[in-house]
Parts: sequence; C-alpha cells; structure tokens
Amino acid sequence: MPGVNLEPGDVLLVRGTSLISRLIRVFDGSDVSHAAIYTGGETEDVAEVTGIGVHTSSLSKMLSDPHTEYVVVSRLAEPRPAGFVGSVLDRARHYLGRQERYAYEQIVLLALLGLSRMIPASPRFRMLMRHVCDHAAARLLDIVRCRGKEPLICSEFVFRCYDEADGPSKPVPRPILLSAEYPGASRRPRAATESLGSGEPGEGENLLEWALAGGGASEDIFESTQVPADDAAFAPAIPFEDLERLASAYLEEGSAEAESVQEAIPANDDELLRSIERFARAWSESSQPGDGAESLREDSGRDGSSARDSYLRALAYAAADFVTPGDLLRSHSLAQVTRDFGGARRG
Repeated sequence: MPGVNLEPGDVLLVRGTSLISRLIRVFDGSDVSHAAIYTGGETEDVAEVTGIGVHTSSLSKMLSDPHTEYVVVSRLAEPRPAGFVGSVLDRARHYLGRQERYAYEQIVLLALLGLSRMIPASPRFRMLMRHVCDHAAARLLDIVRCRGKEPLICSEFVFRCYDEADGPSKPVPRPILLSAEYPGASRRPRAATESLGSGEPGEGENLLEWALAGGGASEDIFESTQVPADDAAFAPAIPFEDLERLASAYLEEGSAEAESVQEAIPANDDELLRSIERFARAWSESSQPGDGAESLREDSGRDGSSARDSYLRALAYAAADFVTPGDLLRSHSLAQVTRDFGGARRG
C-alpha cells in the first residue's frame, strides 16, 4: 500500500460499496463492512473468511476490487510484546488450516444486524428484513447442509485470532476491547421512531425482541414456520435480484423507484415473523456444541418454552455476543494507522 508501512497482524477494515455492504454499514452505524488480517510475505497476503472459507488473498486484489472504496489499517494501540504478533498469526494459520470448516456470507451478518439493532421500523425496513432473513436462512442452510461448514463472520475471525493468541507474550487478557458504548444486543446506533406491527414494541425493543414477545401474532402462525428437514435448499420468496432492489429502495427511501418496489414486493408482519423464526431455526442448526446456544436449545420444554422460543433465544444469545467490523473500528484498543482512499479509485 503506497505510503504505508504495513506490519503482519495489522487489522484491515474495508469500506465496501455493494448494496449489502452499504446496508451493513447503515445498520451497524459504521464506515466499514468487512474485516481481514494482513499476514505479509512477498505477495502481501491477507487472511480473511468469505463464502469459500478461510483463505489468503493478495492485498492488491482487495484494493482493486471494484466494491472496495478504501481500507482502514489498524493495529494495537499499546506496544506489542515480542512474539505476540507471531501468536496472532499462528491462530490465523490455525483457521486457515481448517478452511473447509468455515464460511461467511454477508447476508448473514446483515440479518444479525437488522434483528439486533434498534432501527426505525418503517414499512420498508420491515419488508426488507422479511426477505433478508429468508435469504440469510437459505445461505445458512447451504453452508451447513450442502457445504458442511460452520458460519464464521469476517470480523469474528479477526477478533478470535487476537483473543485466542496465548503465551506469556499476550499483553492483556483481552487484546481487543470492544467499546462499552455498544454492549451486546443493545448496540443500537439509532433510536426507534415507530412501533412495529400489532405487537406494539416499546421503546428500546429491536426486531428480535419483538419476535421473542410473539410479535402480536396468534399461535397458528408458528405452526407454519417451517425450514426443510432434509437437504433440499430452502427457497426464499423472491430472488436475490429483487432483494437488491429492496436494498436500493431502502437506501433511497422517498424516491419514485423506492415506492414502486414497495408496491411490487409487499410484505406483512406475519410474514416477517415467520421469516425471523426461519432464520433463527437455521442459525440454531448451524450452531456447534459449546457455543452457549446449544444449552438454550436443550432447555426447550423444561421451563414451558417451545422449540420456537429456544431457537429465538439461541439467536438472541448469539446476537448479544458477535463482533462486527464496526466494533473493531470503534475499539479503542486499535489505533488507526491510515485510510487508503485509493482502493478501486486508482482505476
């Protein structure tokens, strides 16, 4: 990267410009939408997790991607003891060695953000999230059932490499501390301005909390919340191209095109609730023993709760703990070295 002395272990935070990347930034209240670790070497490699798994790519490929606007380079703000970076890179190599086990899809992160953040519940947002959840559920089922992988969010990969680095060289028990301003599922960059559906969520309630409360729906709705039990792919109600139209309409709310999209692809709160539950069930299926969500599922029925409740509670548990690219950008443990405004603009 011209004018920047990158060091192995540097955290790379990418500002993406695709529609899904833009929504991730809006929902997370952040300037970035993707995270990776610079591992160095003659080819200036980058370790990241994408749809193909945990893998290495070249820095030049990242910067030349037409959807990369710029990259924020960050590293630990405190002096790093000798050997610590090597331990971080060892953890990265650990995940790289298990690349067939993990995969990441942006739509899954988008669904988690849309459900766990307090975002004004406009009709267009509800309609968008109904279909985001369906597509995220389909991707999760594809990752788990068809590809035999576990979902791993890009920023979670970066956080784990630092958090799991061990040995006497570790500077603090948790090298990357997340901002106290965004604790767990209450990390909400916006205030609610509208209520959602007949459930009338109160102030401070997000979509996931609304769903946990039943969303104002009757029990017969829950009976129709089905995710295929076999390996057949779950088919969302609309193709991805139409989802992108919805994303564009949401980002350009008020335009004539946005109004026409809302009329062409309607949705109601009952459908939204079904879609949230489908995503929760797909997420629950993708969870592994020991992640905390497993015990919640095992408790289903013991306290009078239903399987539906256990799926939603497991998702709430995950949403309260996952790390986003924005979390890394906001962390005071990471100091920004530079922003590369070249990116795809270099042409």
